Amino acid sequence: MSALGDLENALWRGEYQRLADSHFHRAMREDSQGIIKGRDAILAKWVETAHLSAIVTADLGDMVAVQSSDKDWQLHRWVWREDGRILREVEITNRNRPVKAAAIHPPLGELRAGRGQYAADAEALLPPGFPDAAVPLANRLHNAWNGRAFSAETPKDIINFISDLPDATFFFEHAVAENRVTAILFRLMGHDESGRRIRLFGSYLGHNDGEMELVLDWPGYAAQKARDIIDYGQLDC
Repeated sequence: MSALGDLENALWRGEYQRLADSHFHRAMREDSQGIIKGRDAILAKWVETAHLSAIVTADLGDMVAVQSSDKDWQLHRWVWREDGRILREVEITNRNRPVKAAAIHPPLGELRAGRGQYAADAEALLPPGFPDAAVPLANRLHNAWNGRAFSAETPKDIINFISDLPDATFFFEHAVAENRVTAILFRLMGHDESGRRIRLFGSYLGHNDGEMELVLDWPGYAAQKARDIIDYGQLDC
């Protein structure tokens, strides 16, 4: 098991002191709701989950997949290191939990990328350093999701998102490929029927035998759809 897998299991057992050695003090965690900064803030988030139990089910070195003991929810964690210590992590979970999104400015008639302005090319636009072994999977997901070339293999969650957000666009940001397993971190962006901008992380774990796991933050999505719109007429100036 990798250092990250061992750390993850230890933290789910409540060994929070491990964070002092694993994370920089300036480390940050990002999820679909925003960014929390600092190791102490990350520790506080772990303490909030002290009543939960989970274990690592897939370990790719800088990415782990986690399953709750009751098999009710999944979590994917991606990390970036500097000199061996974690500087940044991204957490995606479908665990049902209270989530409240911050209020936003009223929509300003933004460009809706899925309404004919852009065509989905045959190949995904991938960031520098994207591993070659993960490119074929990224291109398949790009054609199926951004190109709307759905098939029986397309996850129902993706189809539901696109039905709800017709202009949804998927950006593939990072990947890890090893031991016949490929994981891809992506970001979904779109607008709901009211014009609110939706931004969510997602994580896809694919095995060469065809088995896959997709984690999307449904509670975070619901919170973003219900977030308040700032009413400038009610502000005290």
